[in-house]
Amino acid sequence: MLKKSHYCLIEAVKELYKKDKEILSLMEEFDEVRMSRHEIQYRGVFSDDEEAKYVLNLNKKLKKKTLNLLKD
Repeated sequence: MLKKSHYCLIEAVKELYKKDKEILSLMEEFDEVRMSRHEIQYRGVFSDDEEAKYVLNLNKKLKKKTLNLLKD
């Protein structure tokens, strides 16, 4: 059975780039955001402006790293 989820994406990236400490750190942050989103969506937990800013900043870091990897 093919699984499709953010969790699977995170685990695949961690395995493919297990020697890249920056990617591993970004994936840990991304996983924290994934779990937070789950709490918001399924448990009705609220987020605040600080969390939104954190997610936007993480997105910028992920985009930059991805673009750098694609250039290599």
